[in-house]
Amino acid sequence: MSILRNPPSRQRGIAASKVLMIIVAIVLLALAYRYVKDRNFFGLSTASITSPIKNINPFTDDYAGFGVQVVATTSLAEGKKVMNKFATDGYSAFIVETDQRGSPLYLVRLGPYSRDEATAINDKIKRRYKRSPYVRDSFVVYREG
Repeated sequence: MSILRNPPSRQRGIAASKVLMIIVAIVLLALAYRYVKDRNFFGLSTASITSPIKNINPFTDDYAGFGVQVVATTSLAEGKKVMNKFATDGYSAFIVETDQRGSPLYLVRLGPYSRDEATAINDKIKRRYKRSPYVRDSFVVYREG
């Protein structure tokens, strides 16, 4: 004789185990998210966004060559965000500060490259980031030394 008058059916047991697995998966995802966020895996810390622009430009003012201009923006924070995104994806990204009608304009560029490399990088990022509004209008630029 069974202690339980109405023992759980096999289907109820399977459903309960699925619910338990979903709860465990959610907890593990939350822990993984916290781990990644705490260790700044994506390089988007607020310190890099608020740091002065001269600290993020790895090039001297006399560099020359071709590059790919990804975005031109009046917001330094947005420029650094875009630059960090490309830098974490392995591209050599930097910001050039220029002046437009008395207001600063920040140009996010990849490079410097040779002409062929810049063209290839531009094609590559257009294929890789098809939905990005920045990449859709990217183009190859040249800067004399």
